[in-house]
Amino acid sequence: MPRGFLALDRIYAEAVRLGSEEAETSLAISADACVEHFPRTERERSAAAAILTKGEQAARRAIARRDDDALAHYALGSILYSGGHTANALAAFTDATTRDATMGWALLFRAHCLHDLKEWDEAVLAYDAVKASSFEGVIAWRYDLAREQRAFCLLMAGRRGAAIAAFEMILARYEREPHLFRDFHDDLMAAADGALAPELGTRVAALLALRR
Repeated sequence: MPRGFLALDRIYAEAVRLGSEEAETSLAISADACVEHFPRTERERSAAAAILTKGEQAARRAIARRDDDALAHYALGSILYSGGHTANALAAFTDATTRDATMGWALLFRAHCLHDLKEWDEAVLAYDAVKASSFEGVIAWRYDLAREQRAFCLLMAGRRGAAIAAFEMILARYEREPHLFRDFHDDLMAAADGALAPELGTRVAALLALRR
């Protein structure tokens, strides 16, 4: 395990000893952040797994002390999601949103889990619950991306007309403000290259040309 995280772990352990109620949740969030950009050699994967285990244990301890703490449930969900345990992460994010229905990140990742699990109709409803006001400023792209993902879920749920309308609204925004069209448009690209190529292909290609 990297020395930097071991030092962080000791700091949080001391905070817990001194009676901090937030230290365990903070450790879980920090553990998740530590592995977010980890390279993925075998040794580094092993280190990341150990850090995630530490984070999960911390989140569960926080929940055991205060089950009404929405942030602790969100931290557990983030750790589980990073570890590839999508169904369990969904349960944790649902617990977080049950305790705080306004927690934007928990609402967003709950929708992501349903998307990943291919629960298309439920995912649409979950993305509907995500509000733009939760993702303003430099993270506004998160909401734009969520709209694309919602549109893709509509398509996969068999609601082709609604999916086309949703994608067209998103494309109109990118065409007005091309700088917003950056990376991570996997669902939009999949639709434009596949089932919705006649409706979206030319417009997406034009946006890609502007980015080159």
